Amino acid sequence: MRRLNWNSKALILAVVGSVCSDALAQSRPSIVDDDASRPVVSSPYWNQGPVGFPTPQVDAVAPATAAATDAKWRFHYAQKERNIAARSMLRNFEDSPEYVFANNELKAAWSSYESARQAAVRPLKRSDVYLAGLELRDRVHAMISDEAASKLPDAGRLAALASLKLQYATPARAAEVDIIANSPEVRASRQRLVDAGKRLSELRRLFNREARDSIELAELRRSVDEARITQLAARSYEQATRRAADVAINYAYRSRRIDKSVPVVVSGYGNGYGVYNNSQRYRQSSLFFPTYSAIR
Repeated sequence: MRRLNWNSKALILAVVGSVCSDALAQSRPSIVDDDASRPVVSSPYWNQGPVGFPTPQVDAVAPATAAATDAKWRFHYAQKERNIAARSMLRNFEDSPEYVFANNELKAAWSSYESARQAAVRPLKRSDVYLAGLELRDRVHAMISDEAASKLPDAGRLAALASLKLQYATPARAAEVDIIANSPEVRASRQRLVDAGKRLSELRRLFNREARDSIELAELRRSVDEARITQLAARSYEQATRRAADVAINYAYRSRRIDKSVPVVVSGYGNGYGVYNNSQRYRQSSLFFPTYSAIR
């Protein structure tokens, strides 16, 4: 009777264990290892899956960089050609006989004016009053220089010395102006200087108009403007291409890293397996917010 009881108990325990195992298997989460159901992506280090290495985006960087470099130096070359043409035109103008004659006339008129001015004020240098005023002016000027060179110059003293210098220099300057204004030679030399300056200014004005109306320079300026626009467009395209390649590489790298480290849970509950917690969710969400790293 006792043996029968133990057998009955063993049979009951076996049936209960089988039922519990089936129930537990149905309630536990199952991890599917089928690759077809996983979001497999790839990166430059795993060239497989639906998202491969971003070859088009990366390959576009080199041609864009070459185009930007080409546009940059073509712009500099256009500027160089324009400057060479402008300097050549200016050199030809300055070497023309008419300009050389006008420039020499201006220099001769200035020398004649200075000579006439010195000859007009020469009698003043024999006047004791004039010479005394110049001597006092020079002394005050030396005192001003010494005071300004000191470590702690006195602003009030400097102002007083400057006023004193002006008082001594004003009579001498007034005497010079009066005698120069009454000198016929100085007036004639001044008029000659004015006429020579006007003639040279007129020649320069005509040259500037000719340079502005030059068809050659106009074409060169247009070439420079077009080269500048091309350079700006090529530089913008290069920067945009680099950013696109950067985003593509970051996307591929981050996608493959998540695929290699985070398994996919099809069903199941509880904290015992810990394969789909907040940290994995954060890593998956960071896939859509890549950071830019310079591609050089």
